[in-house]
Amino acid sequence: MVTNSLKHAFKTLEKGSITIKLYKKGITGVLEYADDGTGIGNFEEVKNNGHIGLKVIELLVGQLQGELEIVEKAPFSVRIIFDLQ
Repeated sequence: MVTNSLKHAFKTLEKGSITIKLYKKGITGVLEYADDGTGIGNFEEVKNNGHIGLKVIELLVGQLQGELEIVEKAPFSVRIIFDLQ
């Protein structure tokens, strides 16, 4: 996700920031990721148009048997929820 942000989100901006939070909530792990870049637009359209980074994110979430939630499209913010057991 960091590579995606550096490659795409800040390409027209002079600077940007990335926030990563990882915490435990009961028996669940939560990873929150956000950048203050330009956003992604339509997630499915971007994913299906050959953007490998988003496909890799979905594959990794699948390996965790987790759930990917798009919190905001612009600026980009996602939450990944996965079982710790």
